[in-house]
Amino acid sequence: MPHSKVPEPVQPRIHPVLVHGLHDRVFVPVHSALFFVLALAMNVIQALCLPVLMVSQHTYRQLMAFTVHSFAHVIQYYLEKRSGVQLWFYGSVDLFGKRVTENAVLISNHSSYADWPVFFMVAIRAHTVRYLRIFIKDLAKFIPGFGWGSWFVEMIFLRRNFNHDSKRISQVLHSFKSSGNSLWIALFPEGTFVDDKNLNAIPDAEMFAQSKGLAPFRHVLTPRIKGFHLTVQAVRDQATHVIDLTIAFVGCRSPDVPQYCTSAPLRDQQARELPGAIDFLRRDRAPREIHIYTEVFPIGDVPQELEDVEKWLFERFRRKDELLAHFHEHGAFPGQKQAIPWTSATTPLHFGLFASVGACTLYGLLSLPGVYFAMAAVGILGLGVMSAVSQRLAQSQ
Repeated sequence: MPHSKVPEPVQPRIHPVLVHGLHDRVFVPVHSALFFVLALAMNVIQALCLPVLMVSQHTYRQLMAFTVHSFAHVIQYYLEKRSGVQLWFYGSVDLFGKRVTENAVLISNHSSYADWPVFFMVAIRAHTVRYLRIFIKDLAKFIPGFGWGSWFVEMIFLRRNFNHDSKRISQVLHSFKSSGNSLWIALFPEGTFVDDKNLNAIPDAEMFAQSKGLAPFRHVLTPRIKGFHLTVQAVRDQATHVIDLTIAFVGCRSPDVPQYCTSAPLRDQQARELPGAIDFLRRDRAPREIHIYTEVFPIGDVPQELEDVEKWLFERFRRKDELLAHFHEHGAFPGQKQAIPWTSATTPLHFGLFASVGACTLYGLLSLPGVYFAMAAVGILGLGVMSAVSQRLAQSQ
């Protein structure tokens, strides 16, 4: 009687969600802590540069541009290399792969918090990330690391009060113009995005569009005009182009979790799945693809008068609405898509710079706490003085 073959034991299969979940519980906190330490190291470098502001505002901003350039390479490692996201570009792709020297205004549709990193992804490919400045909520400047760094490099903090914000925008932009520093200023004309906590934004936007005699958009909110108009007017003699981005996220790296879809109509919340900025750190939640449609316009094409600017910007968002509808139906924007890589050869050097400063800072904190906190107190006092000086300089421009 022939011997029957003994079947090999079946190895239990670990569900990929469990594997990813273990990864998220272990590695995401570790990388988040590392990112935070590196951001604080950037703050230390920026604080050491503050005395230069008393001598030369132009030189100080050049130094801050270096910190933005260097830290952006650290951010890019997390956003693209580690997350594995694939970027596809359409439209006016001549902007990328060469060193752009012109100043510009960037606008984009706003679908989630994950839109902010896309500005860095675009600017780093145009070799202008050191000049990138974005509009941020005022409370962000109190957050250690990224928030403090944004204050040092003079990001534009807004309180959603136009009387206050208009003065702040004008002061910062005119100051950059006077000091001769290059500038890529980025903003979301919609002002907010729609999720399950902000559904009221949809009828508000529709009512505003109807008040202007326009048919409401389906995939984007009606843009706010005054902030964009003020920005363009402030940099009209300095900037050369308006760069218009239309962004769509699709899919997740893991097929076992809900897939991102930001191109669905705003009222179809069941079809919409929005990524967050932190999702770039999570293996099962990192976006699979980001599609970016780019259009470039000479700034002279933007009218001078507010009413004409309103028509021009509404037409741009009408175009965005059509592009996102096309993407939602076909899974791609019209035209040929291209993958445009970014150079990451110097990224280890940038990591090394911030890691070294961070290690020295931690050593000082642990070994000489009294001296360290005394220096911190002096530093805080110095920040207050420099803040007042900076505002005075901005007002005098």
